Amino acid sequence: MMLVHIAGAVRRSRALLVGAATLLVIQPLVPVDAWLARPDLGPWLALVFSVAACLRGRGLLDEPHRMLAPRRSFAGQAARRLLLLLLPWALLGCYDVGRHAVAWTGMLLSGDLPFAVVGTELTTATLLTGAAAVAWGLAQTDGRTAWQPRASRPGRLAAALAAATLAGVTGLGIMTGLAEIAFASSRIPPGQLGTAALLGVGFFAVSVFTSRLEAIGQRRAAGRRDDLAYDPEVYSATLALSGPSVVLVGFVVGASVLPEGFAFHQGFVLVLHVFLWAGVLWPARAAIARACILHEVVPTGGAETSQDTRAVGFEAPPEGALRINPLQVRRLGVQRVWMVPVEGARVRDLDDPIRPLWEEPRVPPGVHALGTVAFEVEGGVAQDEIATIHLPGPEALRKLWGGGAQTRRLVVLRAFALTPAESVQALDTATVATLRDGDVIVLTTEGVGRAFAVEWGERIGPESEWEISGVPQVEDYVRVAT
Repeated sequence: MMLVHIAGAVRRSRALLVGAATLLVIQPLVPVDAWLARPDLGPWLALVFSVAACLRGRGLLDEPHRMLAPRRSFAGQAARRLLLLLLPWALLGCYDVGRHAVAWTGMLLSGDLPFAVVGTELTTATLLTGAAAVAWGLAQTDGRTAWQPRASRPGRLAAALAAATLAGVTGLGIMTGLAEIAFASSRIPPGQLGTAALLGVGFFAVSVFTSRLEAIGQRRAAGRRDDLAYDPEVYSATLALSGPSVVLVGFVVGASVLPEGFAFHQGFVLVLHVFLWAGVLWPARAAIARACILHEVVPTGGAETSQDTRAVGFEAPPEGALRINPLQVRRLGVQRVWMVPVEGARVRDLDDPIRPLWEEPRVPPGVHALGTVAFEVEGGVAQDEIATIHLPGPEALRKLWGGGAQTRRLVVLRAFALTPAESVQALDTATVATLRDGDVIVLTTEGVGRAFAVEWGERIGPESEWEISGVPQVEDYVRVAT
């Protein structure tokens, strides 16, 4: 069982391992008198943290409703990556301004203030902070859902958090500068203690500003399905703020007994420390299910292309409103929630095919009136874009529909199919079809037909609150183009 856990952790953390190995190779090549090798280790820590954040950084606050499909755009995702890259350097710039402001004040009083150096540092911090703010604004277009309950305006909360973060980092720099003057002869460098505290602020900032802050207002406005008050999840953000800093401060204090203390030649410790905390705070997500919304639709009609008025046999398919084009349907405003499970990937030659090795989270059942559906495993990896659907057996049909005769027919229509066979998939108890986002399911029972458009929602992990979150209401649902 231990080997299974280790193999799974390594497989999910390959990107972090490669990033850490690259930095461990680069660190001995940096000259000791370079800017990256500054005694307080601030620039080196910013470089290490920016790499870890780009590889794994994500929000830790509550997310938008998982039953609705998020908008994904290339520009929004690129802006989010740029935000993860710039945010550690923007925090370091504000921290350095506060740290050097104490010395600048004394120089200004004595008339020896180097205005060129001060202007360069202020300009750099301003440009980095402004670029991060622009990237954060552009990143808000990515991940937005159609969930818009009333009284969910996040503007004030975002502005307050941004101002508090910048003020806190600048204040931390000022306190570090004062400590460096007051405890100049101390064995424990105050600058390294300030850098350790800055690391916690960096983890907190990435975890907060890569989250969708509007989700807090949305969840508060919508409430929970058990009618209890909504309490935002703050434990993870608090751990991100305090955990990395406390551990690193302990290491700096412990290294003070060494003759050279904590110097740049021990920078590999920062690499391991940051990447380990990145794996703890931002673990790789393993989806156990994906929410699906079935929109009941009807043909729009009036879009027939055939002008043939001759009588045809009864075996020929009718034209007109009875012919459904998946691109020409109209939604009736009726939604049905369908939890589609994701089958877990197996570790080859290590997993017991009969008894599970550890307790797994409960997966929502995939049995539905339309059939049994699940995301399969391909190549040892659980993919969650294409689902497979098959009808229940004869016993289930008799149980569901109260008769022994097969009077039910189910067809999956796909507008843009790769092969002709995928454009129209007819199901019975012996066949299996695939489902994609945007497909139309046509169900006929006893001569009555109904059609449902498929919309995949967000992936649901073991830590999700999908069981207690309020179901999205019709009046809160506005379709967002993806």
